[in-house]
Amino acid sequence: ELRQSLTRRLRGNARQQRKWFSRFRATWRARLGRLRLQHVVPQEEMRQKAVAFWKWCNYTVACAADVGKEAVFVNMDETSVGYPHSLVGTVMADRSHTCVEHATLSQRRARISLLASISSDARLQSHLPQLILASEKQLTKKVLASLEPLPPNVVILRQKSAWNSAQGMCVYIGMLRDAFAGHIGDRTLVLLVDTARQHVHPDILHQAQVCQIKLQFVPALMTMHLQPLDLVVFSVLKRSFQELWRETLEDSCSANMERLLRVLLAAIGRVLCASTWAAAFQRAGVTDRQRFVCQVLLQKLGFTPPLQLPLELPRLDEAAAIFPRNIKLDVRAYLYWDGEDKVLAANVTKRLPALSSPEGLVSHNCEGP
Repeated sequence: ELRQSLTRRLRGNARQQRKWFSRFRATWRARLGRLRLQHVVPQEEMRQKAVAFWKWCNYTVACAADVGKEAVFVNMDETSVGYPHSLVGTVMADRSHTCVEHATLSQRRARISLLASISSDARLQSHLPQLILASEKQLTKKVLASLEPLPPNVVILRQKSAWNSAQGMCVYIGMLRDAFAGHIGDRTLVLLVDTARQHVHPDILHQAQVCQIKLQFVPALMTMHLQPLDLVVFSVLKRSFQELWRETLEDSCSANMERLLRVLLAAIGRVLCASTWAAAFQRAGVTDRQRFVCQVLLQKLGFTPPLQLPLELPRLDEAAAIFPRNIKLDVRAYLYWDGEDKVLAANVTKRLPALSSPEGLVSHNCEGP
């Protein structure tokens, strides 16, 4: 019946049909595109992952406060950046000239990696290192020299592959330590990353311990809900990158690596360095005891605000849910950062009122679905 109704209304030429479909999408808030594919995570598993992650965050903040320090979270994640071809919009050009962008097949396929960083402390955001990884074949030494001088907090590395690795993570942690050498003061630095394989490696754990930077992980399959960069920042960064690329079309219609990096550097300066992202950490529940967590996420998890969790370190079985099932690691090595953590946890538990429920997961204010 619906098909017959649409057939009767879609009489006319192609232009009339496109205009009708445009009005139809605007009326019903529809979009033209492909249906997104997403991994389905059961609600109970999502609750377990989120509770373990939030308890870990609360514990980290409490332990830092117990020794008179402030826990500062730094969220780092990779994003792939390529030439933004197929820009959609009204193209204004003379009839005598064909408006096109020039790019070879290898340029269209080329990708670089940006290791973006944001901080829960707005005062430290401009000091965070932003690391760009490019392959030696794509980025020549001549092009790299033409980009100098780079912003003081941006580093571009030429290596065999443009993808991040455990070695690249060790380099980043060293850069993070050097960047905060004169600014850390009475703060405890906590590096928040996801559970990708290049982030979970014994060499990275050792490097973080040497640099006195605590590692904390966003649960697997939950980065879209609990990682500040994925939750807020990357969409703003990619949109700004495309806008800046569109603005440079007036100067050059050639897609080359130098133009790509200059536009990316401008987007980094506009979004990552000139903005504050404390609200992104609050929305993900990393800071402020989950008081500002997105209401949609709480409903999806089956929680009723206000959310109150026991101020304790998650148990080993709870913390194991944070990591992927197919990865073998010593959860205790990541959970108990050093021997003093157990002592601090005992002191924090003694001084604060008991908030845990009989099940040891959430308080009586957190109702199930």
